[in-house]
Amino acid sequence: MKKLDVTTRDYKSGFRAKVIRRPLFAQKFMGIIVDFGGSDPQKLCGGAHFLEHKLFTKKDGDISQRFEELGASTNAFTTYNETMFYASFTEHWRQVLPLIFELVGTTHFTKSNVAKESKIIAQELAMYQDDPNWQVNYELMQMMFPKTSLAEDLTGTKSSLKKMTPEILQEIYDNNYVSCRMEFVACGGFSENQTKEILREVGKLESKYLISKKVAVVLGSYGSGVSIAASDTFAAAGVPAIGVTCTNPQVTAGNDHYFRICFLDPFQGSVHANLAKDQFKAKKAYCLSKLGDDYSGGLVNYFVEAFKKLGGEVVEETFPDGTSDFAAYVSNAKKMGAEVFFSPVSIEAAALIIEQANTQNLGIPVLAGDTWDSNVILAAAKGTNVDIYVTTFFVEGSNDSQVIDFVDGFRDYLNSNSTAKTNNGGDDEIAAVSAMGFDAYYTALEAMKNAGSVKPEAILAALPTTTYKGV
Repeated sequence: MKKLDVTTRDYKSGFRAKVIRRPLFAQKFMGIIVDFGGSDPQKLCGGAHFLEHKLFTKKDGDISQRFEELGASTNAFTTYNETMFYASFTEHWRQVLPLIFELVGTTHFTKSNVAKESKIIAQELAMYQDDPNWQVNYELMQMMFPKTSLAEDLTGTKSSLKKMTPEILQEIYDNNYVSCRMEFVACGGFSENQTKEILREVGKLESKYLISKKVAVVLGSYGSGVSIAASDTFAAAGVPAIGVTCTNPQVTAGNDHYFRICFLDPFQGSVHANLAKDQFKAKKAYCLSKLGDDYSGGLVNYFVEAFKKLGGEVVEETFPDGTSDFAAYVSNAKKMGAEVFFSPVSIEAAALIIEQANTQNLGIPVLAGDTWDSNVILAAAKGTNVDIYVTTFFVEGSNDSQVIDFVDGFRDYLNSNSTAKTNNGGDDEIAAVSAMGFDAYYTALEAMKNAGSVKPEAILAALPTTTYKGV
């Protein structure tokens, strides 16, 4: 069997596109798959299927007619775990491509068109119920998966259809029709150059229809790597972003749409270098970062630069993605006579490093960046002989009334919400990222007030002069 000629591109938003080249095929195909179907959580059963129907309705009428004008036929279907919208055609692919994105990327829900569709789907449901095969499958699913969404028919029930409203549909759409849950597929006799053009245009259309839907401003991310990766996507969509704890200078360097509320890595790298030299009288430092990681690699570089200026010696190592055994790295730090261990890595890797530092009785201070200010680290270090020092954005104990109100309010929230408390590590300790998320939200709100608008371009213009005193 001949191997398919498939070109795949992953976009920074999480959206994926595939072009399957079939040189001898006259018929062409384009579609978008949404990772959302009838068995996924939704406010009313049948919501995914109802939404599939209503996305064909636009302000200027049924979008299917515009496909037909190009000689293309379009359709859609909903399964238990996905929804797909597609078109087949022989020519005019450049005109069909943006129509596919407009079909999936825009909504027009009104009371009248939702009520009308409810009656149509009710007729469809009645037709299915007259089919013996459908009835057998439906009853079988109810017996196998009672009291779950799998026991409900994809089209919903008479009751759920009557309860459907434009607001519920929009909520289902906003929660599930997002770039990271979608994939574009094209198949047909496309040339190599046409394939490149399709993938280039898909990136533009995704930014136009899927990234910027009703988004006024982005808050995040906490990590520098993903913030850098997403930056171009936000820029293309014209949406400003406020970084929460993304400390790498590259997040905001060379652009005018990304802002942040945190300190930078050159600052915390220098702070740790001075701590190592002044507090611990260290002459040699061992540094460990993750290979290819913007955050840990960047922060280690700033530490190394500052520590060497202070007359210190540095031993550097990196570990690849997927590493779960840090015994050799901790052992190397001991063998090389390091007097401090600097490793600003993820909390997952941190817990494993702490375990080995304790097992091998490392005996030197472990220094790390803001990511280690976490309940996970507290739990990992509890009962060990490891001394850990981290930089952080927030500590409790302030006498400022604003901070006190935040601490009391957030702790009350944690203690009254079991899920939130579990997600917080099972206790009511307030991590710096929680405080920073709080401040980022109110910074964005202040920018909206200054702009007198919730339009992205107005907020973008207001952010450079916006000030907010955070907790």
